[in-house]
Parts: sequence; C-alpha cells; structure tokens
Amino acid sequence: MRTQIDPPQSGYLPCHNVDPAKVSSYTRIWQQVFLANEYFHAKPLVWTPPGSTDELVIVVSNQNNIRVLDGATGALQYSRTVQQPFMASDSNCGDIQYSIGITSTPYIDPQTDIMYFFSKGYRAGKGPGDPNDPGSGAINGVYKMYAVRLPTLADVPGFPVIIDGHNADNDPTRYFLGGTHLQRPSLASVGNNIIAGFGGHCDMFNYTGMLVSVSKTAGVGVTGVQAMVAAPGAPSPQPLDIHVEQGGKGGIWQSGAGIAVDGSRVFFSTGNGRGPGENKGTTPRSGKTYLSTLEQAACSFNVESSGALRQLDWFETYNFDSFNGGDRDIGSSNVALLDPNTFNGGGVSRVAVMGSKAGIVYIMDADNLGGFMMGPGGADAILQTITLPGSFFGGIGSYPLEGGYLYLVASGGPVYAYKFGRDGSGKPVFTQVGKSAQVFSGWNSPVVTTLNGQAGTAVVTIPTIPSRRARLLPTTGTLPGSRRRLMDSDDHLWASMDSGLAHLLRAILYNTTFEDGPAMVNQCPISPGGSFVYQFKLQQPGTYWYHAHVGGQYIDGLRGPLIINDPKAPWAITGSQWRIDQEYTLTLTDLYHQQAPYLIHYYLSPENADLNGGAEPVPDTALINEAQGTKFAMTPGKTYLFRVINMGILAGQYLQFDQHEMFIVEVDGVYTLPKKVDQLFVAVSQRYSVIVKAKATAAQNFAIVSQFNTDMFGSSVTPPGMNPVGTAYLVYDASKPLPQPFDLTPKVWDDTELVPWDKESMLDGPNVRAMTFSVVFGIDNAGSTRGYLSSLTYVPQKVPTLFTALTAPAEYVMNPAIYGRVNPRVLQFNSIVEVTVNNHDSRAHPFHLHGHNFQVINRGEGGALWPGLSTLAQYPMKRDTVTVYGGSSVTIRFKADNPGINLFHCHTEWHVENGLTATFIEAPDVLQSYKPYIPNSHKTACDTLKIPRKGNAAGNSKNWLDLTGANVEPEDPGRYWGAMVQPPLLA
Repeated sequence: MRTQIDPPQSGYLPCHNVDPAKVSSYTRIWQQVFLANEYFHAKPLVWTPPGSTDELVIVVSNQNNIRVLDGATGALQYSRTVQQPFMASDSNCGDIQYSIGITSTPYIDPQTDIMYFFSKGYRAGKGPGDPNDPGSGAINGVYKMYAVRLPTLADVPGFPVIIDGHNADNDPTRYFLGGTHLQRPSLASVGNNIIAGFGGHCDMFNYTGMLVSVSKTAGVGVTGVQAMVAAPGAPSPQPLDIHVEQGGKGGIWQSGAGIAVDGSRVFFSTGNGRGPGENKGTTPRSGKTYLSTLEQAACSFNVESSGALRQLDWFETYNFDSFNGGDRDIGSSNVALLDPNTFNGGGVSRVAVMGSKAGIVYIMDADNLGGFMMGPGGADAILQTITLPGSFFGGIGSYPLEGGYLYLVASGGPVYAYKFGRDGSGKPVFTQVGKSAQVFSGWNSPVVTTLNGQAGTAVVTIPTIPSRRARLLPTTGTLPGSRRRLMDSDDHLWASMDSGLAHLLRAILYNTTFEDGPAMVNQCPISPGGSFVYQFKLQQPGTYWYHAHVGGQYIDGLRGPLIINDPKAPWAITGSQWRIDQEYTLTLTDLYHQQAPYLIHYYLSPENADLNGGAEPVPDTALINEAQGTKFAMTPGKTYLFRVINMGILAGQYLQFDQHEMFIVEVDGVYTLPKKVDQLFVAVSQRYSVIVKAKATAAQNFAIVSQFNTDMFGSSVTPPGMNPVGTAYLVYDASKPLPQPFDLTPKVWDDTELVPWDKESMLDGPNVRAMTFSVVFGIDNAGSTRGYLSSLTYVPQKVPTLFTALTAPAEYVMNPAIYGRVNPRVLQFNSIVEVTVNNHDSRAHPFHLHGHNFQVINRGEGGALWPGLSTLAQYPMKRDTVTVYGGSSVTIRFKADNPGINLFHCHTEWHVENGLTATFIEAPDVLQSYKPYIPNSHKTACDTLKIPRKGNAAGNSKNWLDLTGANVEPEDPGRYWGAMVQPPLLA
C-alpha cells in the first residue's frame, strides 16, 4: 500500500517493521498461479479489515480480474471480472501483451475502505469474442474508474465513471479516447478526488498525455482534465483521425511508479513530445509561468477543492528536445519527494528527485522546480544531476535517518547509495558512498524499511523481475568490440545505439524481425548524433556478434561478441561428461591500417576496376581478440569452452591450439553432437563453440595460431609486410616462457559432417519453393565493380523494405514488383524454401541468411581441402552462414516461419558494399496480420532524415505499381565514401 502510506513516493515505509537480522531467514510461504496469459502490472495491496488482525492481499490483472487473497495462506476469498479487457493487438504496441485491463496500482481509501481503480475495455462492455461485440479496435476502447467496497468487491452506487467523452480543460480540441490512452502510474488521492496519469501505447495514435481527476462522490464524475501538450504550442490543427500521430504526446507513464502528493499538490513527469513545443529556442523561462507543452518535464499541479487541476510549476532540462528523438524519456521515472525534516537546507524546504531513460537523475527544489535554461549560461536551474550507467525506470528509495540517504537503481546495474549533505551555500547535495555487488533489472522502485523506526536497521528491498536488461553499446563510451552477455535465452535485450547499426546480432528474432538492424531494410539509418533503441526477446541461445554494415562501419571497429547463455546447454548440465569449468570468447579479425571510407571509395572506383580487376582491399594483419599475444589462463585438469567468432571483413581463418584437441559442440547458435577436430576453418561471420580439456600438469605453455586463407587476396593490392598470422597463448604457468608460434598447415575441412543435437531430418513437404542464385561479378554503367545474384545487384530504395511491406494494400503486398531493386523474393508463410547458389566466381563466398538457421543439403567440392556433400545426410547440418566454394555450389533449406524482411548475402563486407545481396520478403501478409508494434526509434530515425515510412520502393502509396523515382542504380562511386558524412572530395 505504498500509495496510501507513502504519498510523497519517497520510498521510505517506516510502518513495515522489518528486522534486518531476520531477513536472511525469510522464505516464501505461498504462491498463486492464475490464468493463462494473465499478468499483474500493478503492485499487490495489503489491507486489514476493520476490527480484524488478518491481512488480505489484493491483486488486479491485465485481464480485468480482481482477487482478494488470504495473506497467510494465499487462499482466494473474493474475485471479480469487471469487464472484457482491451486486446493488446488493438494497441499496435508490444509493451503489454495479450490484454490490457487494469495496469496501474489502485488506491484504497483508509476512511471508507473503498478501492478505486481504472479499467480498460470496450464500449458497451463488449469486446472480441463476445457475440454482441460492437466492434473492437482502438476506436472502440474505453476507460472506466471503478469504486468497489472491500472485501466483497461490490460496486459503489454511482460507479463506474466513464472517462471517455471528456475534453481537456486547457484545450478543448484535445480529447480523451480510452483506446489510444494507457493508464500506468499508481493512483493518488487528494481531498475528495482520485488523480490518474495517462500516457499512450508506444506513442502510437493521435494521443496526448493527460492528468485526470475524478470525484469520489457518486454522480459527480470527472472533475478535471489537463492535456500535457495543448494550444498554443501543440501541433495544429488537431487531427480527428486517431491514426494520424499528431496529438502531441507528452504521456504520463512513469514505468508504473506513483504520482507524488504534498498537500493539495501533485508531482509527476511527462515523456517525449512531438517537436520542442514552446521551448524551441534558447530563451530562459520560469517554471512559474504557464507552459502549454509539458514534454520531457517534471510537473507540479494543484488539485483545487472542486477537483479542477491547475498548473503550478515545471522543469524541462536544457537539452530535452534531443531526448525526444532518442527515445530517452524523462517520463520513465516518477517525481519523488523526500522527507523535508531531513533533506533541506539553503532555502530549500523540500527536495524532489526524478530519473530518466538517459540515466540522468535530476535533484530539484520541489518549491521551485527550475523552468527552462534558468541556470547560469542557460544551464539547468536545479540542485544537482547524478548520471548512472544505465536507463532509469520506476522510483527511488530514501532513508531520512542517520543523516539521510538516497538509493538509485539503473537497468542492469547495482543499487547506488548516496549520502545527503550540503554544499558551501547550504543547499542539498548527494555524494555516492557505496553500491551493491548484485545487479538488478532496474525496472523497479527500491523500498526502505526499518525496525520500529530504529536508526541502523534500514533494509533496502529491490522488487526485481525475471528478465534482465543490458545496454549493448551505452552512450557512456563503451568501446566497440566489448563483450556483452545475457544470462539465459528467456532474457530481453534493451540495446541503445548512437550510430548507424546495420545488423544487431546473429540471433533469430522471431516476431521482432524489424529489430534486425539493416539500414533501408528494417529501419532507417541512425543520423549523426542521433540515438536508436533496440528491444526484443531473445529466444535462441548461442554465440553471436553485433556489427554495423552501414557504409562498412564494422571495418573500423563497430563490432563485438554477444553471448546468450543457456543454463540447459549440453555442457552446463551437472554430471555431463562435457561439463565445463570456465569459458572464453575468442574472436578472429582482419585489421586494416587504413580507414574504411577511403578503402570503400577506392574499391568501388573505376580505377580499381581498370588496374586491379576490382580486387578487394587486403587486410594488414590477423588478430585474436583484436590483438597479438592474447593470453588465456589455463588450470591443469579443467575443462574449457571457447566461443570462436570470425568478426572479420574478408578473410576466412584457420585456427589451431598446439597439442590440444577441440570438440565442436555449437555452430552458429545450433548445438551439435560433439565432434573432435585438431583445426577449425572459420569463414567470415561463422561461429563455433569448442570444448578444450586442459593438460594434466602445468609443465609448459602452448601457442594458439590463426592464419588467413589468402585465396581471395589480390597480389596487386596486398599491402607490403602483410601478416597473415594471429597469435595467442594457453598459459598454464605465467612464470614460464611463452613458446614460439608453430607453423600452421591447413587441413581438410568439412563442416557438413556436423550433426545437429536435435537430429532434425531434412525439411520437406508438398510446397517446397525452389530458387537459384548465380554469383557473378561485373562492371556497371559507372565503371564500378558490382556483385550480381542472378543478374541483379542490390540497390537500397527510398522506403525501407519493411515499411513497404507493412503499408502495402493486401492486393499488392505479395507482389515483388513493389519492393524495387532489392532483389526481392516473396515467400509464403510456412513454405519450405530451397535455395541453390551457383558460384561462377573463382573464390569462395560465405553466404549468410538473416532470421533463420538453414539446413545444408548439398554442396559441391572446392578442391583437395574442401570436399563436397554429394550424399544427403540423415540429419543435415544447420547453421546460418555457409561457405560456397569457388566454381562450386551449395543448396540449403529453411522453413519460412519468421514473417519479416530477411536478407541473404555474402558476408564478405566488400561484397555487401557492392550489392551481392538478395531480400527475402517473408510472409508479408502474415506480418501485417500480426500488427507489429514498431518502436518510436524507427519513426524518429526516418523522420530525422526525411525518409518516407509508407509506399512502394519509390514512396508512392497512391499507385503501388508505379515505381517512377525508385532507385535503379547504385550510388555514384565517385561520390560514395561509405559512412563518412562529410567526404573529403565531391567529384
């Protein structure tokens, strides 16, 4: 009952007498599991009936179910379903799954024992599946505020109150529509009114964030509605079509944390807006003046005795508009008010604290929040900022005893403790004094309790969630190449990028292929200085890597391993003969001493075609873990797992451990039956996990050698002094000398001998879709060397292919013509697809398929070291990157069960640049039926660069077969410098 006993949302609950000496002995005494697809987004409430000492626990769910449970046993006492819940599919958003009913914490009035809550459903109380369904969809959604008596859950006469049909008091053109709004913050009570904040569904629809007050008196209803973005600064005119996203946004969501109350004042935060609103310049503005566009803001309103709402004060950070584009909501946290008896000084009588997605925590004077750019030199006029290494979701914890402390948790990080103090002018200031060893999801609000208010007995409780979140490349400056690990395959990944990522990782993203990353395929490029957030559920464990293809960025280092652990992996099972003691990641790369823009510019130039036959740039040296001489500590008798990843540009590499056998147990995220080898060949983008058993003694150390396959290296472009060998060491005894690297002799390699752990037979069926691609290279009209698959070279279009697929009418969505020169192949859902690649080039090519593991069912030989596969294996090898030998062929099969846009391309990065790519447009009709939520980052990235998000390849949404203006030729090689924004020369 934090809303009731902690109205300021300070995170300190003195009435819960937790003895720190007994915490370690706490055990779970009961748990309850209810219906399928039922989730509880609201906090449980504990209530003791008058005259009783028996506590009851009240829970509310996304299915609009309310249950009253016995606090001691968990036994169900009362239950009720108030109305058919709103279906998540009608929200066009994936933040809340299945159904959207009660999603915020109710309020129990201690004077009347009446519980108030908001429930989302459909008009007339009907919905999908009801025989009297008047029509679902967002337009038919509705919000009601219920008042029920405890413990029976019976309606109070005069309730529920319908919120729909009310316009904002500060702008009548802003209207409340339950289908487009979402009520997440815990409710507050001020006088005779319940206060609720409303945001939107992933910023979809024409919505505006709203603060709503409803009277507790039957028959009175809604007493106040304030739009967070209103005239005169709001987008105008206000569209009447709910699908036109021009409502202004500024949602109140706070990750579910509560609205803070101080007397008749309420405090809350708002999320991103559409544009900068009124504060679009650099003119300072007092927070005491009325602001019509409260976006990315800390806000204070007064609740009048009538229930009307009046704006009092606000704060917008000086760079708030940059947060709009980067999806870094200030609105991810509430505004918490600290105990004024401890946290004060220098004229500040009460401190307010607010976090943000950007990880910045703002410390403010609650009586003078700060306005806009009111500080010296246009800075923020607040008390302090604290920057955490991760996004901030939810509330804060505080402790007013022993001098005062503040507790903060960012996503994927520890609990940070800050000690309260005062600066030279006597104003409040906080200093970090410690952090926990354990890390948390960060989607929570810390709670501090004491034993009967005794100093020295404070306990900080972190209510966490099972899924963990990690930033892939934080804006705090983690270098490319850094390793990222998630704990198991059921985790979610939250990744934030500050540059043009083009393929996030090699994991299969079922139902979220739009987060795969390729620019102008599944998203628009990230503009310089921009930001982009990727979020998806990981459903496939294994060894992967992230990298950017845009303009060859990963050539210059925007790449790194990403490991998805599986506690049920064959080598993780207790008692298994393959049980490992430790694991390492070993990356193979080819380093260029010249930067990518210059290499790309010359590679695609007519001069290179004339003088060198279009030869690819050759690397200067081989590296292991981006270095020479990397050391791996070994303990005699132990067993190790090495995750091997070729993150290179051009060169496949051999890898061998001196006098140590390797047992392959995973390939490209697919578990295999263990296979003993002495040497690996790893093509670009391929991955292997191998188990290595250490020697019995530490008598000596051993070398690891990697070596380029130089078959693709043109002699005329090979740099002088090129070093094809990478070295590393297995170090048993650091006091002993390191051995000289041995000479590696390439051995016969045949990865088709690998047997998948699941022993899946060849995919087959009556609807096999067979297609053939021929690999050739030629000179285009501009004199540039291009790669061709079946006579077509890939040319990015004016509209990302995903958006063409999502916006095309049903009669055109399966027509490959509307997608332009992206070498499109439209696939039927669940069809078996057989792809044959005939390589007419004399060199080998590693072909990679996005979104799938495929079976290799046939492969021609490539010479003495590269045997072919002429007899179909009983259980064909599965992987996502296969080498097609020079002058040879390969045939693969996969099932088209992952609707979306999936590329098929040679992973030699130079060939990505010259168009050796095809596009599988997989079940776009089914993709549309899923109504996937496309996150705000996608829209912002496109809108920033003025790239259309609708229409065929040319951006034509009126005549879908008219591709006039579509891109038909690659970019002029004389003007193309890869990802360089300001080229040194424009011819």
